[in-house]
Amino acid sequence: MKKSELREIIKEAVFEKMTEELCKKGKAYIAKRKRAGEKSSAYLSGRAVKVCKGQMQGENTLNEFVGKELEDRNNPLYDKLVAGQGKSETVEGEMLRAINRIAYRYYNDGDEYMRGYGTETAGPAHSFLVNANHPLKSAMVKIFGDGTNYEQTIKDALDTILDYIESRQGKYTPNNVGDMFDYEPEFEEDNDDYDDYDYDDEDDDYMQEHDSKVKTDDDIEFKISLKHLLDKHILKKDD
Repeated sequence: MKKSELREIIKEAVFEKMTEELCKKGKAYIAKRKRAGEKSSAYLSGRAVKVCKGQMQGENTLNEFVGKELEDRNNPLYDKLVAGQGKSETVEGEMLRAINRIAYRYYNDGDEYMRGYGTETAGPAHSFLVNANHPLKSAMVKIFGDGTNYEQTIKDALDTILDYIESRQGKYTPNNVGDMFDYEPEFEEDNDDYDDYDYDDEDDDYMQEHDSKVKTDDDIEFKISLKHLLDKHILKKDD
């Protein structure tokens, strides 16, 4: 067995131990994200904690997060300009498609374009907005570059894109910038970084509260389980 494979086995065992006291919704969220291809990480467990605390839901409408005013402006333009599948026919439609992708992935799954699994799910959309040769490129570079609050940055970018589209008064530009998914993410996923997730005080309280059962006996139990994993997956030289 390769060292990388052994490392993944140990990493998964540690992750399962860290998350075994989560609520059912939190565990279901982790299972859903893993089915989608996301790997175990502190960032994933941190979002599962937020699900348990009610700070993240399942499938939500954009209105719950960006507000009714932005939602009311977004919906009719999205329906008009964004294709049901594939790239939009206009530059304006592809910009709106990209920012909605970033918003959807964050508000429904906690994905952020610059870290973890979000580099795959939202990274191309962000890359399109800051790299494609569209009229709002400079504005997007500034908004995403200067933003310090992820949610507010999404709202600012959406507001700016909507302002521009509305100013066109129906005179849209044929798509000459391509499909947002053809753009390489600006950031790379780092599945080995267990310190990447920024826990807040409430997250720490939750984990401490549900970690109170993990005492010395449990630690011994974990070591035994880990030894079992090693015995199970590593072939001894004599075998």
